[in-house]
Amino acid sequence: MLGRLLPGEKLPRGTVLAEQYQVAHLTMRRVLERLQRDGLVNVRRGTGIFVSNLSVFEEVILITDYMTDRHALFPRPLQIALASSGFVLNVFDVRELLNKPGLWRMLTEKSCQFPAAVRKIAFNRFEHSQQNYPCETILCDVVQAGYQSADALVKNGKKRIAVIGEKINDLKSRCGTNFDYMCGVRKRLSEEGLAAVKFDFSGCLTESDAMEWLAAPGGCDGILSNIDYLLVPFVEAAQKLNLRIPDDVAIIGRGDTPFAKNWKLTSIDVQPELLAKKLVTAIRSASPVKMMIPPKMVFRASCPKK
Repeated sequence: MLGRLLPGEKLPRGTVLAEQYQVAHLTMRRVLERLQRDGLVNVRRGTGIFVSNLSVFEEVILITDYMTDRHALFPRPLQIALASSGFVLNVFDVRELLNKPGLWRMLTEKSCQFPAAVRKIAFNRFEHSQQNYPCETILCDVVQAGYQSADALVKNGKKRIAVIGEKINDLKSRCGTNFDYMCGVRKRLSEEGLAAVKFDFSGCLTESDAMEWLAAPGGCDGILSNIDYLLVPFVEAAQKLNLRIPDDVAIIGRGDTPFAKNWKLTSIDVQPELLAKKLVTAIRSASPVKMMIPPKMVFRASCPKK
């Protein structure tokens, strides 16, 4: 970690640093230029980069559940935003940490002995997680997002609603996006005396699933998906079978995947750009970070607002 180097120590080359902190080479070059302007490093041509003064250097330890999402575009903008602001960013995936209790405790316990300049922030969507976060937190309100998505279908007269969720190994788990999302969905449906008629948490819906959901008696007339890339293959499979897609399809998603930009479907956006902006602002502040970001409903052509 750069924050633990001593004045006069030589840093690795910029390309090596870029790979270490998973940012573009150009971004790391800009970071080094910023650090040099601030008097933190001394770049000597032909010799190398040397630490000058780290008294005002800041390091951020970020705990998030976005990093293993193969389609998410969110982590990279966040890393770039923080790196460009002069912060060293160390990212830990919460799903990996749950299997490493020792590392989890080291990162989150208030008694953990970190240098004063280090900020520990849990940045995730786990409102109902069994894990507590004694460190600072910025949470996306996935429960409310599930409630809003179910509300959109109910208000459009849908009564047989199917739910697509991210793949999980333990269907009884009370931890993670699926659980939080379903809490909101169930709450809204129960207010109408309804319940979801179909569920899938396999992460891999097939053409036979599409046939069962859309063509069989008692099939669904509305679909909720907690991330858009799970819904798109299902829609494509249904189209191949010439099955009618429900007019109102609600996507509960971060709005940061390539599919979100290409499919004209109603979405619940947990506003990743706003989250990144608030995070950078909060880190610059000396006050502790405790915030919940509400979701935003984005109505599109297939589900007109009523």
